[in-house]
Amino acid sequence: MKPRPKIPATIRAGIRSRARERCEVCGRPLSASREIVIPGRLPTWRDRYRIELYRYSCWKCGRSTPIVLMLGLIRGEEYNGIWDEVEGELPSGSADSKALTEAIHERHPPFYWDYSRTVNGWYGMNHCRSCGAKLGDHFITEWCISRCNDPPQPESSWEIPWRPIKTDPGEADTTEIEWTRWGVFHHLDGNPSNNKLSNVQLLCVRCHDRTHHPGRTKDGKETADSHAK
Repeated sequence: MKPRPKIPATIRAGIRSRARERCEVCGRPLSASREIVIPGRLPTWRDRYRIELYRYSCWKCGRSTPIVLMLGLIRGEEYNGIWDEVEGELPSGSADSKALTEAIHERHPPFYWDYSRTVNGWYGMNHCRSCGAKLGDHFITEWCISRCNDPPQPESSWEIPWRPIKTDPGEADTTEIEWTRWGVFHHLDGNPSNNKLSNVQLLCVRCHDRTHHPGRTKDGKETADSHAK
């Protein structure tokens, strides 16, 4: 038995376009579509701020007071410590808004938003726990530099999750349309090799079955007249 010739894809597309994806006899729909969301590539790192707590001598009262040093944004790579100059900024002053200062303040109250005459501006600042004196970033930076060769160990440390870096957001989600099509291509003259548009109809299974078995009812049963034949 010879294989049935295939209808070219361009002809099938033309017939479906003419039929508007419906049976050309009864009008039943013969296709459906749905949106599929393809997740994009997420960043391989999680943004966070690394905070470390150290002991520092107050310039005003001379007492030992805890201060926080902030590394700045670090990605998913291994953390080498706040004394590694390659990793980020020193010490607590940051351009990253009041929100970060408030997040640190919840854990360490002596660190809060305050005004500095030296820089003529506001920023998150350490304060002496005993006398409340402002501990400016300039002097804390000098203190850090003087101890880089033999850095002390922090008394405690924690990390604050932060917003993703906008320069590397990862790939966005994409949406595609998935089509499901069915139906039967029927040759009017009975010649499967004649694939002219005028000779091929798009039919649902029921209409195609009735075309080849005209004596059957809609439920597939044969009538008495068909048996008589």
